[in-house]
Amino acid sequence: MEFYLRAFANMYNLNTISLRFFNVYGKGQSNAYAGVITKFLKNIERNESIEILGNGNNTRDYVFIDDLIHGILQAIKNIKGQRGNIYNLASGKSTSVNDLAFLMLKISKKKLEIIHKSPRPGDLLFSEVLISKAKEELQYNPKFNLELGLTKLFQEME
Repeated sequence: MEFYLRAFANMYNLNTISLRFFNVYGKGQSNAYAGVITKFLKNIERNESIEILGNGNNTRDYVFIDDLIHGILQAIKNIKGQRGNIYNLASGKSTSVNDLAFLMLKISKKKLEIIHKSPRPGDLLFSEVLISKAKEELQYNPKFNLELGLTKLFQEME
């Protein structure tokens, strides 16, 4: 779609931007599209052990919904003259699933067991997202590091 959007933008002189979202989390996330944060949160609420697929060293870039909304608004404000440019909206920092689990347990003040299970075949091991282009061209500046975003999420769940 990004290719076609750029082609139409150039052909018909349209202002267009493509945004790539990475591992978004926040209150009200659907279980149908639940990421690991939503799954861990559910286990923590139920006082059940945290299950990690694989050794937990795999990394992801988790972005808090408030930062994602900020990025979308910045894209809208800066769309003039854009011809199909592509921007990554993420936090710009990768975190291992193990570190995520420990952080969520720390914030919740719970001591639950962490169990490692067999990894899913084909799972991406390491994900690191560059957001420098969005910072420079859209003035996208994430405000929430993972601990701050998760703390706000836990507060919103109370």
